[in-house]
Amino acid sequence: MKNHCGVLPTCWPENRIVILYLPFFSFEAMPHKKTSSKSATQKSSDKKVTDSSSKLPKRATSVVPSDFLQSVREYWEQLDWGGLSEHFGNKTLQRGRNYAGGGNVQSLWVAEDGKNLLAVVVGTHDYKTRVTLEEGSRKNQFVPSSTCSCPVGSDCKHGVATIVRFLDFLANNKPIPLCRELEGDTWEIVTENEKTKTMKIDFDEYDDDDDDSWEDEEYERDDDDEPQVFVPKTFAKTNDLASDLEAKLNEKPSKELVAIILRLFNDYDAVREHFKQEAFAESVAKSGNIAKLVEKAIKLIDKAIDDVSYEYRRYGNGSALELNPVTEIIKQFDKFDDALAAVDRAARYLIKKGCRYADDTGAEDTSEIGLVFDAMAKTLIASKTPPVSIILWAYEVSHIDEYDFGGYALKTIIFEHNWPVKVWSGVADALLAKMCENVTENRDFETLRTIVETLDKANRQKEATDLLRTEAVHIREYEMLVDRLIEFGFLDEAEKIAWEQRQIALKQENRSNYYYRNDLWPDRLKKIAEKKKDWPMQASIEAAEFFKHPCDRTIPPLLQTAKKMKVEPAVRRSLEAFLQTGEFPVAVQKELEGTKPTTKDRQSWPIPFFAFVIDEKKQQPRFDVLCDWAIAEKRPKDVVRWFDELSGQKENVRKIDYEKVADAIIDTHPDRAFRLYRDLAEHEMEATRNYPSAVRLLRKARKALEALGRAADWPTLMAEIRATHRRKSSLMKQLDELNAGSIVNQKRRGK
Repeated sequence: MKNHCGVLPTCWPENRIVILYLPFFSFEAMPHKKTSSKSATQKSSDKKVTDSSSKLPKRATSVVPSDFLQSVREYWEQLDWGGLSEHFGNKTLQRGRNYAGGGNVQSLWVAEDGKNLLAVVVGTHDYKTRVTLEEGSRKNQFVPSSTCSCPVGSDCKHGVATIVRFLDFLANNKPIPLCRELEGDTWEIVTENEKTKTMKIDFDEYDDDDDDSWEDEEYERDDDDEPQVFVPKTFAKTNDLASDLEAKLNEKPSKELVAIILRLFNDYDAVREHFKQEAFAESVAKSGNIAKLVEKAIKLIDKAIDDVSYEYRRYGNGSALELNPVTEIIKQFDKFDDALAAVDRAARYLIKKGCRYADDTGAEDTSEIGLVFDAMAKTLIASKTPPVSIILWAYEVSHIDEYDFGGYALKTIIFEHNWPVKVWSGVADALLAKMCENVTENRDFETLRTIVETLDKANRQKEATDLLRTEAVHIREYEMLVDRLIEFGFLDEAEKIAWEQRQIALKQENRSNYYYRNDLWPDRLKKIAEKKKDWPMQASIEAAEFFKHPCDRTIPPLLQTAKKMKVEPAVRRSLEAFLQTGEFPVAVQKELEGTKPTTKDRQSWPIPFFAFVIDEKKQQPRFDVLCDWAIAEKRPKDVVRWFDELSGQKENVRKIDYEKVADAIIDTHPDRAFRLYRDLAEHEMEATRNYPSAVRLLRKARKALEALGRAADWPTLMAEIRATHRRKSSLMKQLDELNAGSIVNQKRRGK
């Protein structure tokens, strides 16, 4: 084997896998479209490369695709454009194909089993991309996924380009350098001089403005693509313009900058208003009269909110709320000794006016109000106000802030500020004293929760727990107490309280109140049982959950716990009987009726009874759950059995996931699977006109035909479909790609 580096050694020990890392490594038939200078991200990554200064024993540093695991090689060789489109979306696929064809895949490595690809793909910067084959639901079935250092982050065009470039090598069975992942996305590599190196790859390390095309890609994704975070085009362009403007302004001399500002001042009212408010704030600050600043802020709040509210009341919509002048004035408060009083007055007035604004506009956008609170919090921290007073003020404001205008600002800026433990202890003492002053008025859930959080931050956890024990009785708020007891290991006490409260909830006559209160306790009791390894109690709660909500989600945990009790066979039989008939096990039915089950009844259902409320309607057989259960446990014969039962009930036809059933039985019942895929594809082509979905189903139908040994019937089927839907040009184009075969075979044919 040869490449641009010369002859590769082939006698290295078997316990060492490395990759050949050459910064400008180029493969045959891999032209470069463009080469960018190193970005900040790339330079950062280069700094993370460390030299172990030790030579490795020699062995082969590359692998030919024919050496991959058979199942992996077969997946890559059978992958077609439709399969890639199904996962990445049509637009991302096309962009990735263009990248691969343009030589943007600069370097490529592969893991020894063929399940991991690593590449450097050239975009606006050099992006590090990793493609992974994950196990699918069926044996030897894989699903590709990619992670990337580009802004999109996953399943992007760079991932597609990596796969397509890899398939070029696969088609020609060319050797590809090996790679081996160590811990934490660190890859072991070997340089040309055979010294070991490790390369750290941080897939989260990128700048929002790294790639000028990523916004376009994500904004135009297909409806069936996975949702991705994106920046709208207008916003992206604004960011780019701002960056360019900043760079140009930094280059200009001061006189020219003054001239620009004066021209803006003369031409734009908003600029003049900004300087006017700034000058007023500075003059008042110098005079030492903070009251004038507060009055000015209130007037600005009035004008801004009243104008927008009026527009909404009269026209049904209005301009965006603009409170930046208020923010600029608030920032001046930190220069005064009585900053807290000024901020408090402005905050209370803003909450009052903000509530009216939210009512008039339907809380259309209150983020501007939140920015004012952000300025208030930062101003107080920068002022001479004692920290304890700041935190107490924030708690008080948060309790009267009906629309939570300042919730984010108060939480992130004040409550999560790095205050010393001594400060939190002072806050806790003040809150406790206030609660004791007026026990009746200050005894509520929010006050108690606030004090407990503060005591925890003051490292007074025991005091917080004791407070909960005392106050829970007065305010009848036991959920927080039980959660606390579970967290700190007081399991017996927590269990006793939880059982008592559940019995009270069960006796309440108001059914709506029952559902609100009672459903809170089973989860807590189950958590206690798990921690105590009380399997009978845990199983009883899981059984009640199953009988209330029979589905494939509630079955596995119950069976797992029954297995720990060594009663899984009996429980499994009872669950199957219940789903087939809709009748409870005898022991459960007697408990619901208030009679005591016999020993024989207990043997058939060895799970203790946990009281629950059942639907007054008669329970019905649930063949859909039996079918899903069989699919989850990979029992294809049972899938067919319950599917046939379900298909015979017209009222349950809508509950069937036909494709899921076909996927589950294709290995054992390919004839049934083929008919399901074909019928579903016809429905998609005719009724919904979802052609990508139809092509996906036809691809599966072809595999079913191959499993039946009827591959020769495929052209006939396609001819029938084309004749029936010949007027649908979009479908015809997708059928052409389906019939073109796998990507590798197309490349081998030179297409």
